Amino acid sequence: MGNNYQLIAVDGGGSKTRFLSFDAQGTVHKHAVLGPSNPNGIGIDGCVRLLIEGIRQVVYEPSAPAVVCLGVAGTFFARCDDEIEKELKIAFPHDTFECRSDVYNLMRACDQSGDLMAAICGTGCSVFVQTDGQLHLFGGWGSLISPKGSGLDIVRDAVRAVLEDLTRMGPRTSLTRKLRPQIGADEAEIVRNIYQMQASALASLSPLVFEALSEGDTVAQKIVSENIAELCRFCRAAHQAYPGVCKLFLSGGVATHQKEFEDLVRAEMGDAFEIETLKTSQLTGACLRCLDLAGIQDPAVKQKLIASLEKTQFD
Repeated sequence: MGNNYQLIAVDGGGSKTRFLSFDAQGTVHKHAVLGPSNPNGIGIDGCVRLLIEGIRQVVYEPSAPAVVCLGVAGTFFARCDDEIEKELKIAFPHDTFECRSDVYNLMRACDQSGDLMAAICGTGCSVFVQTDGQLHLFGGWGSLISPKGSGLDIVRDAVRAVLEDLTRMGPRTSLTRKLRPQIGADEAEIVRNIYQMQASALASLSPLVFEALSEGDTVAQKIVSENIAELCRFCRAAHQAYPGVCKLFLSGGVATHQKEFEDLVRAEMGDAFEIETLKTSQLTGACLRCLDLAGIQDPAVKQKLIASLEKTQFD
C-alpha cells in the first residue's frame, strides 16, 4: 500500500465515540467526538449513521482513499461487525474497513503480545482475556442483565439511595445534595427525569459518587465497594478459566478517571494479579490497529503518532 491514503481510527463506546485521522508519516490531522455508538443502545442503523457522520468530519483529503479501523462497544455479542462494515463500505466504496468490538482497541492499546486480562468499567462493564491470540469475554451482558460493576450501575444505586433518603426509607447521604441538581429536586421529578435520561448521561454522574466516597459518605462507600466487588467477580471467573493469565489492565472512563479505583480493585483482588490502570487510551489502540492494517511497521511513525496522542488529550 502506498502513502497516498489517510488513516482513520474510531473508538466507540456507550457514552461517546472518538474519531481521529492521521497520515502514513504519523501526523495527526483531524479529530471529532460524537455521542454513543453502541448498537445495543441506538440500534445498528443509528450506529452506522453516527459512524458515517464522524468519518466524514475527520476526512482531511476527500480525494484520497482511507484505511479505517473501528472499535465499537456492544458488537462482541451482537455479532454485527460485518453488517456495520458492509454498510460503511457502501457509504465509502473506495476505503478499507476493519470493524470489531472496542475491546480490540483496548487490547492493542496494551501493546503486549502475551496473555493478559482487561477489565473495562465505563458506562458498562466487562472483562476480557487475551490468550493464545484469542479473545474471551466475561460479562458485558448489557444493563438489563448484567450485575453491578459499571458506571451506570454505580449511579443507579446512588439515585436509589437518594430516593430512599428523601422518602426516609434509607440512611441520610451526601449523595442527595450532590445529585439533586443533576436529577431533580423531589421524588416525582427525579423518577420522571431518570427515565428520560440516556444511560451514558446517567453514567457520567459517577464522579459525584466517588466524590462522596472520598468525603467519607458511608452510603457511597457501600455502593462503590459492591460494584467493584462484582467487577472483580468477573475477573476471578476469568482467572479460574485461564489461570495462567495474571496481568490485569483496568480501562474505561470510571477506571481511568477515578484515582481510588485501582486501589479499591487491588484491595478486593488481593495478590492474585499484577494490576495496572491503562495509561494509553483506547483511541491510541485504534490508531495502532490502523498502522497494522496499512502495513506500516516503521517504529518512528508509531513513536511520532503516540507522542502526538499523549501530548494532546483527544477527549
